[in-house]
Amino acid sequence: MKEYETLFNEYVRELTEAVKEEEERLKRIREINRNKFDTEEELENFIKERFDPICHSGRVIAVFRKYWLECNKLNEANIGYVNPEDFTVDWLSGRHESLYKIVTDMAYYPIGIDEYGNYC
Repeated sequence: MKEYETLFNEYVRELTEAVKEEEERLKRIREINRNKFDTEEELENFIKERFDPICHSGRVIAVFRKYWLECNKLNEANIGYVNPEDFTVDWLSGRHESLYKIVTDMAYYPIGIDEYGNYC
């Protein structure tokens, strides 16, 4: 299980960085547009209307997908078995609650299954 723990730590690090980059991007957008609005509420409504939530950003989705598929590779190597959904979502609960809240806000998990029943 050490391999899964190592992979999970990498996942947390990359996901944290992706979230941070998205938060910084939204902060820059707020600053650029602040003078166009009379109140913070109007600015926040503008942000919500024009930009997807962080859970739908390309960066976050790419990290989520990468580690779902990496977890599955460990499963296929017969190192053990961890459900990729548990790995990418449930393992975040508790110690990484802010990340957990972000991934559970996804409208769907961006993972497909090919004609052979494999994740893609």
